[in-house]
Amino acid sequence: MPSLHPSYPPYIPVIKWQKAEQKALEAIDEELVDQVWPCIEVRGVTHHQLLMSEVFHYWKGTVLVDYADPSGRLGGRRMEVFESFLSVAGAKNYPIIPVLDSRDAVELSDKMQQLLSTFDSVVVRLRIESLSLSQDHFKQVQDACRILCQLKVSPRLMVDMGECPSEWAAQDLRSFAAVLRDMKGCGFYTVHLTSGAYPESLSDVSSMAEYDRHDWRLWKELNTIASDLLLGYSDYGILSPKWTEEILKKIAKKVALRYTREKDWLILKATGKKKQDSIDLSVILVTRYAKDFMGSKFSLGDRVMATRADSEVPDREKKGGASSHLTEAWIHHIAYVVKEQY
Repeated sequence: MPSLHPSYPPYIPVIKWQKAEQKALEAIDEELVDQVWPCIEVRGVTHHQLLMSEVFHYWKGTVLVDYADPSGRLGGRRMEVFESFLSVAGAKNYPIIPVLDSRDAVELSDKMQQLLSTFDSVVVRLRIESLSLSQDHFKQVQDACRILCQLKVSPRLMVDMGECPSEWAAQDLRSFAAVLRDMKGCGFYTVHLTSGAYPESLSDVSSMAEYDRHDWRLWKELNTIASDLLLGYSDYGILSPKWTEEILKKIAKKVALRYTREKDWLILKATGKKKQDSIDLSVILVTRYAKDFMGSKFSLGDRVMATRADSEVPDREKKGGASSHLTEAWIHHIAYVVKEQY
C-alpha cells in the first residue's frame, strides 16, 4: 500500500511494453514493489508465453495486463491471444490482474467468463473524455461489476481520462466525484483515476522547458473533496496518453532528460544524441537545478544521472543515449510518486 496514504490502493503507472519501460520496472527498488501495480499495455499482439516470461523477468510484484488495441478494444486476434495468456496465468496462479475495457466487460463469452473466474481480481477500464461521466458509462460499469461479482472475482474500476484537462471548475469536480462514489457503490473494491499530462511532443523544446503535472493536481483536488472514496492514483508517467507504437519509435532522436518534480516536469534537451550531450545535460541537472535533484540515493535513475555528471567517473562507465534517458526518467518518476506524493 502507498506509504503516504496507507489505506489507499497501490499506484498504477500505465506502461507501454517497450524495452526502456521494461528496464525501468526491473530497476524499481524492492521496497517499492508492493506499492506499485504497473498496468502493462500490450500494444503489439505478443505471444502469451513470451509476454509471461518478459513480465516475470522484469517485475516481481502484482501486475495489470491489458491486451486491448489503441482504441481500447479486444479486436481481431487480440481476444484470442488474451484468452491464451489468461489460461496460462490463471493455471499458474501468477499475481496478474486482467484488464478489460468496460465495453468488452459486458459482452463476455462463456470461455472468457470461465477464464476470468480463475483470478482473484479483474479491472474494468472505463475510458472517458475529460470530466464527463454519462448515464451510459454508469450502466456499463454497473453491468460489468454485476457480471464479475457473479464470477466471484473482486471487481476493480479504472476510470481512464486519457489526456488530463489543464483546467476545471469546482462544481464539475464535485459532480464527477459524486458519480465516482456511485460507481464504487456498485460493488467495486477499488477505484483509480487514470490520466496523463505529459506533452505529446518535445519538438518545440530548444534547451529547457517545464510542463505542469495536471494529472497529479487533479487527483489531489479530487482526493481533498472526496477522501472517503480512497481514490487510487494512476498516470501515464513520462509518456503522453496519445503516444502510439509508431510515435514511440520516433520520440528519442535527440537526447533529453525528463525529471519529475512536485508540480511539473523539467525537460532539458540537447541538440545532438552523443554521450557527451547526455553528460552535459546531467551536469546542468545536478548543478543548476541542485535544489530539485533528489540525490543519487533516491532511485537508480537518479544514481545514473549523478554518475554521468561526476567528472571523476570515466566516461566509459557512464550510460547515455535517448533510450537510457527514458528508462531513468521512468525509474525516477515512479519513485517520486510513491515516496514523495502518494
